[in-house]
Amino acid sequence: MNRRGYSDERARIKRLLAKYERDNGALVGIAKPEARAALIEQIIDSERRVEYTRRLGSRGVDPERADPQSQHFDPLGAALLHKAAGNYDEAVWMVFLYVHFSKHLTGKWRYIQDVYGRLGAGPLWSWDEVSSDVTSFRIWLDENESEIHGGLGGFGNHRKYESLAAWSEGGTGAVFESYVDWVTAAGGGHRELFDSLMDSNPGARFDLIYRSMRQVHRFGRTALFDYLTMLQKLELLDIRPQHAYLSNATGPRRGASLLLFGDPKLGALKEIKQGIAELVAETGLEPNIVEDAVCNWQKAPEDYKYFAG
Repeated sequence: MNRRGYSDERARIKRLLAKYERDNGALVGIAKPEARAALIEQIIDSERRVEYTRRLGSRGVDPERADPQSQHFDPLGAALLHKAAGNYDEAVWMVFLYVHFSKHLTGKWRYIQDVYGRLGAGPLWSWDEVSSDVTSFRIWLDENESEIHGGLGGFGNHRKYESLAAWSEGGTGAVFESYVDWVTAAGGGHRELFDSLMDSNPGARFDLIYRSMRQVHRFGRTALFDYLTMLQKLELLDIRPQHAYLSNATGPRRGASLLLFGDPKLGALKEIKQGIAELVAETGLEPNIVEDAVCNWQKAPEDYKYFAG
């Protein structure tokens, strides 16, 4: 592991971890220099992913980012374009699509492009189109699933167990319908939903929406966390996670246990949550960054590997 650059970031994170350990005791999982170095690299990667998204919103976005027929299509760029145009529902819808399909290693955004773009035939499956007639969307998906499957695409790594199926209980058709039901239950679109889950504290508001969204099919802990933190990063919602939400989290919980106790199988959930909460509070690292970093770190704790997801 000899990546060039990032020397300032390494030094800063190294100081934060060292200070935490002086005040609270050793982080057992990074006693070995190789493990400490690998974790620091993962924290750098997690911070840079967050910073990339924030920078994306601070500069002009190519209009082609919103065109599913373009090779430059990007759902997050599309979300920012819709946000700037005042189309809040479509901006948040793009974040939902970004999370549901995720980015495939080789096919990239192909599944979103094919589904959202209706395979280039007819109007887009926009929020307005789907929410006003989700049954028609499911019929279309059923009729075109084989053509979508036949192209270059696939679900991303975080969603690799998902299905395009239109009518099965856990397929994309059911996911879309449950999402529409969740949003529209408040009597309108996304703004009305989020306003109904209002709290003056951004952390408490994150938790309210997180809990409410559990009714969306196939959106487990990772998808919920990804969806809400992306709305935060794109400044579509004034929320922030209060902690790393480790309940029902496999990779993040294993990584947290390994870091705190030196073994991914050790520690009760309460102990793990408390330990990570203290680490977050005393280092100033964001909970979502710590969650992402330890999840990737535990896959190769003494040998840094870059993970794009």
